[in-house]
Formats: sequence, structure tokens, C-alpha cells
Amino acid sequence: MEIDLPTCSLQTVLPLFPHYTELGNFIKIILTLSHGNVALERGFSINKEVLIENMKEESITARKLVYDSVMNAGGVEKLQISKSLIHYAKNVRERYKEAQKSLQCEEEFSQNEAR
Repeated sequence: MEIDLPTCSLQTVLPLFPHYTELGNFIKIILTLSHGNVALERGFSINKEVLIENMKEESITARKLVYDSVMNAGGVEKLQISKSLIHYAKNVRERYKEAQKSLQCEEEFSQNEAR
């Protein structure tokens, strides 16, 4: 009996050896086991790349969101830059200033409440 190794699969080889059914079942179980937490480990690696000392959680989340969006688009080379994206990027500084004012007002309000 000859087996063509490059084209054989578990389903074609196991019926040829009926007296090794337990071994076949064992092989199936072993092949279905996880080979590690690759996706989780990749996430840690990506997080390590974007971390900068003393970075706020919001910044980390934003960087991760940008990274994931670029990767979902197929990489930097395939990323489509629309007019709305350019407009959004141009106005980021103004939104940042507004957010800072809002935080400052909230802090002042909470300090006045505490008195």
C-alpha cells in the first residue's frame, strides 16, 4: 500500500488503518488544540509598540483604534484618505482646545462644590 504524502489527508489515511482508530482519534484531538494565544500575544506586541511613558489611557486607546483601522484597510499603502478625514484632521487642534476648556470648567465647578 502506497500513500502519496503531498496529497494525503487525515481523512484519507485513517480508513486505511482500521486497527489504529484510537491513534486516529488522538491525532484529531491533538490537531484541534490551540497552538497558543497568538492573537492575544500579537495584541500585547502592538500595545508595546504604541506605548509611550506617561501616556494617558485615552491616548493609548486612540492609537490602538487608529492602528486597527489602518490594518483593517489593508495597511498604510491601501488606506483611502477621504476629504472628510482631511477636514477632521485639520480641526483636531480646535477640538482638543475645547476639550481642555471643558475639563478645566468641570474641575473649577467641582472645586467650588467642595467649598
